[in-house]
Amino acid sequence: MALSTLSFPEITVYKVVPYEDGTISTSNQIWQDVHESKQLTDWSAMYFQFQTGHALGTVPYRWERNFPSAALVRATLYNLKVHVLNNHSLHDGGVSGLEKADLIKKALRIEQSQSLMEALGERGEAALIQETEEEWELIISHGLLKNTNIKERPLVLFKRHHRFPITRQWKVAGSASWNDWDDGHEAEKQILELVPDLATDWVS
Repeated sequence: MALSTLSFPEITVYKVVPYEDGTISTSNQIWQDVHESKQLTDWSAMYFQFQTGHALGTVPYRWERNFPSAALVRATLYNLKVHVLNNHSLHDGGVSGLEKADLIKKALRIEQSQSLMEALGERGEAALIQETEEEWELIISHGLLKNTNIKERPLVLFKRHHRFPITRQWKVAGSASWNDWDDGHEAEKQILELVPDLATDWVS
């Protein structure tokens, strides 16, 4: 397990949140309530992306939860202590989430009986984990995120189809008119041109 610990005065990320006027804070409360209604798992937390396409790939998750609309926001989080975790097992689909959590717990000296992200949050720490060979995610416990200073703004808004869990329309935040999503190819192309990937200099 390759491990380094960095202190970020600020770090900028993307997040798709429920509702057109949604924010990181309201989203955090929604998912915290969901997770608290169930047994807490190692991975109960908020996930942030750096690549636009990676973030767009999470839009359908909002429709699966029956939210009527969503927003892609760009957020800057301040004063975070983050463990950068790099191991091929972390982006190996054949390795279970439980096994991945156990690897990280051993590396960070967290008791196996503890929830991974909750334990990190209690320490005031977050994690940067390589989800695929090309994509990283910043993962923050709900409790820690609640006490983190955040500056954010919506970039792109989405509407769910009224009958099916798919995207029906989209528009740039602040624009008056909505665009049809259709098959999504042209819409995603336009969004990728408007919203560039964020820097991940800390990888190297």
